[in-house]
Amino acid sequence: MGEVKEECGVCGIYLKNSKDNSALVPVSIDLMLSAIQRRGQSGTGVGIFKSREGEYSKPFAHRKKLLNVENFFGGEDNIQRELIVDNLKGVAGIGHVRYGTSGKRDNATDQLQPFLRRHGKKSKRFCFCFNGNLANYPELEQDLLKSDYDLEIGVDTEIIMHLISLRLKFQQFNSGENFEPDFFDIARSLMEKLDGAYSLLMLMGNGDLGVVRDPQGFKPLVWGENEDFYAVASETNALRQVGIKNFKIVEPGSVILFSKTGVKVAKIFNTKKAHCHFEAVYFENDTSHFENIPVHDIRWRFGLELAKVDPLAEEIRKNPRSFVIFPAPETANLAARAFASHFNLTSEDVLKKISSKRGFINSKEKRAYLMNRIYDVVPHLIKDKKAILIEDSVVRGETLKKIVKLLKEACTKEIHIRVTDPPIKCPCFYGIDMSTYSELIANKYPQDTEKNIAKEMEVDSFKYQTIDGLKNSLLVAPENLCLACLNGEYPTEFGKKRAQTLLKNSGNESKVPEKIYDRPEFCDGKE
Repeated sequence: MGEVKEECGVCGIYLKNSKDNSALVPVSIDLMLSAIQRRGQSGTGVGIFKSREGEYSKPFAHRKKLLNVENFFGGEDNIQRELIVDNLKGVAGIGHVRYGTSGKRDNATDQLQPFLRRHGKKSKRFCFCFNGNLANYPELEQDLLKSDYDLEIGVDTEIIMHLISLRLKFQQFNSGENFEPDFFDIARSLMEKLDGAYSLLMLMGNGDLGVVRDPQGFKPLVWGENEDFYAVASETNALRQVGIKNFKIVEPGSVILFSKTGVKVAKIFNTKKAHCHFEAVYFENDTSHFENIPVHDIRWRFGLELAKVDPLAEEIRKNPRSFVIFPAPETANLAARAFASHFNLTSEDVLKKISSKRGFINSKEKRAYLMNRIYDVVPHLIKDKKAILIEDSVVRGETLKKIVKLLKEACTKEIHIRVTDPPIKCPCFYGIDMSTYSELIANKYPQDTEKNIAKEMEVDSFKYQTIDGLKNSLLVAPENLCLACLNGEYPTEFGKKRAQTLLKNSGNESKVPEKIYDRPEFCDGKE
């Protein structure tokens, strides 16, 4: 699909012994960020806590660049790489890859995470990053502006930084000048105020590493340990890159603190879960897990579910040699193989990626330029054939139209599109870049959606995954999924509010269902 962006990916590391090899911190962050590079390609950042013991020195090393992970760490220049790693040695650290869903492009470097909050007192000093998007950003922004805050960067990360600072100020006011920050209290305060998706990592002024996952658990977040360190990351494949095979899910509404005394875990909020189903469809790596379910297996089932109800099934069985089945690489690869195997066929490598860039990593003005240069086709594999193209998802349809054009130029006899995700008809306010109704191709055709999209695409047929097929593939309880982009049932108060505002402005309020999930309620924290 390649026309939608995820806002970011995060990772963190905490050495068990601060006197051990401090180079493990930057090297491990490099490996983990490389594993989740596809989640954000416009910039890389790290924050490192230098020392918990010994003489006072600059406590944080902080580096952000508009580079991918490989080039951020020096690329193929080994000398430069050694210098960067040496400067980033420490005892704990966090890393971030970003493509933002908020903010302007004229201050892109400032928008990169982690954010460093400088202060003369270590109790008020911190560095943090997060993966997500705040649905109530406008309301939080107005509250801060009324309190005489000057918001310079214009991203939700800046909002969170000020909220943390205010909570630290409150803690000091109630505890005296020489207070020790309470991360669990900070997390509880944030959860009371923030509406939306946030998997947050925070390095405290004393070097402790704190972790927060929002009450709905929109975005994936996992942690684990080996003999040298604890690590946390957006995806399980990142943990495997640093030798951690056994992982634990950071439960929604939970807080973790890694410190000298070990690991403390507390459940702060209880509410209905709302795991973003699109993570399994598109964003997560094939080698990762979606809430304990292997993504590899989910995507295989996507293909089988499509094949079981395909209207061409009888024709494929009667004349298998007249068809060629293939994916739009790379997220749909497994689904295409499964679809083909259902008919005792093989998935062919018809489309080839000729660029590593993904269509969503640039502005709308540049997407068309890039789309013409991402794919090429192997003509003889599809000439005079009936092509069945398996796509992971279709949002705007820009990429797909380019692919269809390539297939027609290769003299394909027929073109049939099959999509592993149901039609995306509603915007997302939780961190995926589809924030308006008008840009969504499925929303243009409330009636005869597939027939009309096939006509617009100029293909012979177009079929989406069914909702039942999606649920059967994910193996996650349907009530624990966020399907808002499919059905308009937003799992938070301000997600629903954003949708109503958009529809009001477009003169069509009836599309938003009245149903929303319950607001979060406190539960007793258990360590």
